[in-house]
Amino acid sequence: MIDNINIKGKYSELIVISELLKRGYSVFDSVCDCDGIDIIILKNNKCITIQIKSAHSFRKHLDGEVCTFRFGNTETKADYTILHIKDDFYIIPKSIISSINGITIYLRENRVNLSKYAPFINKWDI
Repeated sequence: MIDNINIKGKYSELIVISELLKRGYSVFDSVCDCDGIDIIILKNNKCITIQIKSAHSFRKHLDGEVCTFRFGNTETKADYTILHIKDDFYIIPKSIISSINGITIYLRENRVNLSKYAPFINKWDI
């Protein structure tokens, strides 16, 4: 279990990068977190910007857990936001993220996810 938030964030970034590389994307890492863009990927001559967020804490909720991601008041500039939650990745397009300030994900103990964001789980065809 990783307790340091900075290390956990970098860990999530590296896992996302490795998943993208496995799927044939070229990945370019950002030197700094500028405009909420962590990495840029290239596939089929198309550049796509990505912000990566990791789940830092979970709260017990009914028969499972809940985690919340906050995006602040600034509009994201990234084309996609990838949420790393345990063993899953929610790959959510800017069109969804830009209209909200945060996302709450409910996880059931049996890993059944009834969240409205479930269609974005492990949707790597960016």
